[in-house]
Amino acid sequence: MKASKIVANVAEKWMNKVILPGLRFAPPLTISLNTAKIYLKELGYIYERVKKDIYIDEYEREDIVAYQKIFLEQ
Repeated sequence: MKASKIVANVAEKWMNKVILPGLRFAPPLTISLNTAKIYLKELGYIYERVKKDIYIDEYEREDIVAYQKIFLEQ
C-alpha cells in the first residue's frame, strides 16, 4: 500500500471519528476516501510516488578511517 493512500485512509478515519462528530451534524455525516484526498490536497499535501533511496556507507573515507584507528587504539 502506498504511503499517500495510508495517509488518506488515516485522514478519512480521523475526520469521520473526530472532526465531524464534533460539528454535531444530524444525521451523522461521514466522508469518502476521495473527499479525504481532496481535503489533504487543499491543505497543501502533495501526492507523489515513493522513490527508492540509495544508502552510501562512507566507511572508507580518509577522515573516518583515521578516526577508527584512534578509536580502536583506545
